[in-house]
Amino acid sequence: MLLPHQWKQPLNALTMYSDLLHSDFEEGNVDKAYIDDMLEGVQVQIDHMTTTLGEFRNFFRPNSTVSTFELLKLVNSVLFLVKDEFMKNSITVDVQIDKTITLEGNENEFKHLILNIINNAKDAFNEQEIKGRNIVIEASQDGDTTQLNIQDNAGGIPENVIAHIFEANVTTKEAGKGTGIGLYMSAQIVEKMNGTITVVNVDDGASFTILLKV
Repeated sequence: MLLPHQWKQPLNALTMYSDLLHSDFEEGNVDKAYIDDMLEGVQVQIDHMTTTLGEFRNFFRPNSTVSTFELLKLVNSVLFLVKDEFMKNSITVDVQIDKTITLEGNENEFKHLILNIINNAKDAFNEQEIKGRNIVIEASQDGDTTQLNIQDNAGGIPENVIAHIFEANVTTKEAGKGTGIGLYMSAQIVEKMNGTITVVNVDDGASFTILLKV
């Protein structure tokens, strides 16, 4: 679960504010301006935690409704969930998606799809001890087809696994570290949307391509 990581930074900040308030009071440095500054900093951290909790409630809430959603807004929502974790792991994400691109399907399920792919990249970066970690998410439309590409430079998928990567119980992780179900579920989500998902190794990493008919 990502939530503890999302809250770790603001909780640490709140602890720091508490310690500072105590020590500065002992030294006689507390006045109204000091309290106002302190309260502003505390409120920023509380707002961050509240927003994160709201995102997670929406993300994991059961929802079978098919709707039309903005792809860029959805991707940014997923990246907000992993922001602190990716920052901690020195991973940058370059998003190249026009805000006019929309998809039709189960929005929460599609969030899971994106999350599965980029979290796999994060794990691969750490396992391979890759430097200069980068993920590129880009999308384009051609007629009635939307193409979404997610590419990383995390070393790629082993050749003996890549042909079966979307099958159940197939994983590139060490024993006990992977379930082999994430990409299988992602493929099922794409299939429900009458699309296809493929992956190839390119430029020291893996490139996932999702094709969906409008």
